[in-house]
Amino acid sequence: MERNDSEIGLKPSRFSQQFKEALTAWIGHVVPWLGIPQWEINLLDAQPESENAAASILCTHGRDIAALCLSSDFFDFPSHSQQHYLMHELSHIVLDRLDKVAGFSALDKLLGAAAFEVFYANHKTALEKTTDSLACVFIEFFKDGELYNQLWDKVMEAERVATGTPAPPKTRQRKNA
Repeated sequence: MERNDSEIGLKPSRFSQQFKEALTAWIGHVVPWLGIPQWEINLLDAQPESENAAASILCTHGRDIAALCLSSDFFDFPSHSQQHYLMHELSHIVLDRLDKVAGFSALDKLLGAAAFEVFYANHKTALEKTTDSLACVFIEFFKDGELYNQLWDKVMEAERVATGTPAPPKTRQRKNA
């Protein structure tokens, strides 16, 4: 017998099964190339930590598991922006050990509170800029890959089906094989 989530107090996921499967396939294709094939990345039906973020990722070390959160307006962004936000979040996994340095609890005691605040703000800004630059490099690397584009098209198609949105005109140019 199939379980009805509403019967046990769970709200239905805002993501269709087709979208989850398509996104999982896309991520599965990308992560080996990013050097993080051991990571399990799950789509979490929750808003990003920052209310201004289109997406965020929460990493659990020791188990190499990450939870990807997409904002409720994520699907309002154009396809290329969605792709960039996702690649940006995956790039955070690549750089996560550097991110954890800034959160090292004894660092504020070693540096002093004022010095730590300056360090932390500059470190976070530099890390975000680096992550964003890496996302651009990764997208440039993948953009002409036939499988990558087929998988991304499935993600977009699943989103359109789930939201009832008509398909936009093709804007991405593909090289002829």
